Amino acid sequence: MNGVGIVPAFLIQLRPAMSLSQPKVGFVSLGCPKATVDSERILSRLRSEGYDIVGSYDGADLVVSSITLSYDVDPFLDARWLKPGAFAAITDLALPWIPASMGAFESVVIDDREQEESSPRPMVDPALVSGDLTDLVTGRLAGGFAPARRSAFVFRGIAVGDFALAALAYERAIAAGKGTRVS
Repeated sequence: MNGVGIVPAFLIQLRPAMSLSQPKVGFVSLGCPKATVDSERILSRLRSEGYDIVGSYDGADLVVSSITLSYDVDPFLDARWLKPGAFAAITDLALPWIPASMGAFESVVIDDREQEESSPRPMVDPALVSGDLTDLVTGRLAGGFAPARRSAFVFRGIAVGDFALAALAYERAIAAGKGTRVS
C-alpha cells in the first residue's frame, strides 16, 4: 500500500475540527494480502473512534483511497459523487480516480509542484492543481482545504501526507474556533 498507514491517525485527529458527531468515511483499499490486513486494522480503529464507515462515497465527509501501485488499474472512483465539503486523501497517485471527474474538486493540492511538472506521468491534470504542500503550509494557498469546498490532497510520498492532513486539521480547527493556540 502506498501511504495507507499514515491516514487513520490524522482522520482521528481531524474529527473535532470537523464539528461532526459521527463523520462518514468512504474507504477503498485494493491490493496485496498485507494491504487487506492493514485496511481492516485501519477500519477497525476508525469505527472504534466513532467514524461511520460507509459503502458509498455519496454523502461521505472524508474519502480515503489507497491501492497497490499499478498503472493498469481502470479508474472507478468519481469525484462528482462527493458532497460539498468532502475531503479526499488520495494516497495512490489518483490511479483509481476517473480523470474526467477530478474537475469536481474545487481545490487539488499535490505534494510537490516542481516534481509533478517534471514527471512523465502526472497524477492529475496540471490545470486542476491549486497548489502544493509548500503553498499550503506557507499560507500562499488561501483556503486550500476550506470546509465548504470539495478538496483533495494527491501525493506520491508517504510522510508528506502527514503534513497535509495536519494542515487540514489545523485550518478546520481554526475555522471552527476549536482548540488552543500555543505560541
